[in-house]
Amino acid sequence: MFGVGGTALAETDYLRIANWNVNNRPNGSADFDDLVTGLNFAGTLDPAGIGARPFDLLALAETDTNSIGPTVDALTSAYGGNYASVVSSFDNAGDRTGFVYDTDRLTLLDVTELSGGPFAHNLTRATFRPADTDGEVDFTAYAIHFKSDVNPAQTQQRLDEARAVAADARSLGGDANVLYLGDFNWVGADERGPGQDSAWWTLIRGGETFTEAAAFDPLGYHPRFRDNPDLLAAHSQNPSASMDDRFDAQLFSTELRDGDGLEYVTDSYCVVGNNGTHTLNGHITTGTAGDLAMLEALASFSDHLPVFADYAYPVTNQLTVPEPAVVGVLVLGGLFLRRPTLRA
Repeated sequence: MFGVGGTALAETDYLRIANWNVNNRPNGSADFDDLVTGLNFAGTLDPAGIGARPFDLLALAETDTNSIGPTVDALTSAYGGNYASVVSSFDNAGDRTGFVYDTDRLTLLDVTELSGGPFAHNLTRATFRPADTDGEVDFTAYAIHFKSDVNPAQTQQRLDEARAVAADARSLGGDANVLYLGDFNWVGADERGPGQDSAWWTLIRGGETFTEAAAFDPLGYHPRFRDNPDLLAAHSQNPSASMDDRFDAQLFSTELRDGDGLEYVTDSYCVVGNNGTHTLNGHITTGTAGDLAMLEALASFSDHLPVFADYAYPVTNQLTVPEPAVVGVLVLGGLFLRRPTLRA
């Protein structure tokens, strides 16, 4: 259905955006099968009641040179589509961050690596354009892997990493759609003590008070993530041993909840394989989020579970009915800025 008088009508489409610390896997056929099992299950979930769907974008932590290709193949096997990847250079441990995305659904416009300085791992920042849009809902995502552990030196490094990410996000401008995706390794909003700045608070405040980079956490403020029974359904690590940490999360700029353009779908935040029924500090198979084989596959594949959320955006039809005095139709093409070297 097309608009009249040169105006195109908008419809709503959705993106499912996920993040996963894949523990440098898959390596071998067993890992591959476990990954496909987890992806297939994730594609059946519909937490917000808008319809189940595949991952359009997967942000990765702890991928590597050997596993990124099979990860692309696994998403293609599970969902069809045409998936490609873009990854950072490797760090001292051989780890990379990056993205796997469906090229039928997203166009990669730009990619930048954040490395050195406070960063324990090289982070990847990428800007994407959803299909059938002309730039009005472009978004920038960070594939994040912050420093692990909980002593003062590590929590300080996470704080410094968050400050650097927030500063980078501020450079994008106040109206940018920004998503912070990945393994943050934090143990609470107040992990450095009540009233002290922390990685979580830094992203929420955008590095300063009330700046354009300020982020929103769909689960709200919790001083403690670790061993918190109120966050049982948000815990993502470790499904094969003790599920007690919310290391993996999605935050996003307040532009994604202002009622215009790209928008977070309320209640769509989901930890795959965790419906909050498992025993705190127990194996994920103590819960009822899915059948035993699927839960065991998730636990076997990685020491983290994937997190996803759904995002809505208006789609403008590409064909526009012209003014009465004009003969024919105008075809509006998308703008392609720059595509880096991709790994298929």
